Amino acid sequence: VGWTNANEWMKYTVNVTTAGVYTIQARVASPNNGSQFYVELNGVNISGAITVPNTGDWQTYTTVPVTTPGLQAGVQTLRIVELTGGFNLNYVTFVHPGARVNTSQPVMAAHINVFPNPVTGKQINVQLANQQTGNYQIRLFTHLGQSVYSTKVAVTNGNQLISITPGHKLPAGDYILELSVGNGKPVTTKLVIP
Repeated sequence: VGWTNANEWMKYTVNVTTAGVYTIQARVASPNNGSQFYVELNGVNISGAITVPNTGDWQTYTTVPVTTPGLQAGVQTLRIVELTGGFNLNYVTFVHPGARVNTSQPVMAAHINVFPNPVTGKQINVQLANQQTGNYQIRLFTHLGQSVYSTKVAVTNGNQLISITPGHKLPAGDYILELSVGNGKPVTTKLVIP
C-alpha cells in the first residue's frame, strides 16, 4: 500500500486460530522520518503507535516487530490505521510464539520503474529490478481501483525492460501500474497520464 495519508485506514476480517500473544511483523519502507500507524482489533489498538523508520527509499523495506496483548481466538475485525502519511506498507503478518521472527535490516526489494512518467506517447516502459523469473501480469488501475488494462508477460531476466502499449487512449489522470506473479505480493508504482 502506498500513498498513505493521515487518518486513512484499511479494514479486514481475520480469523485468529489460536488464542495468545503474537508478534506483529510490519514490512514497511519510507524516505521520511516520523511516519506512524497502528493495528486495531475489534476497535481496540493492539499495537500502540508503530514508527516507520527512514529506510532511504520507497522500495527499501524493513520489518518492524511489535508484540500484541493476548488475543482471543475467532473471527475478528482488523484495521490498520495510518496516523501519518509518507510510508509504504508491503504487508503485516502475525507470528505465534515459537515461530521465527524476521528482524532483518533494510534490503533492496523487488521494484519497478515506469517511464516516461508522465506518459508522453502510446508506449509505457517498465524497467524491472530484482524480480524473479516467471510469468507475470501487468495491470493498470485508475485511482479508484478500476482495472483499465491488463497483459501477461514472461520475465526471463530479473532486471529486464518491458514495453507495453494499451490498445486504447486512456483518459488523463493518476493510475497505478501493478506487476504481479501467481499468489505473490504485487509490486506497484504510480503512473501519470497527462
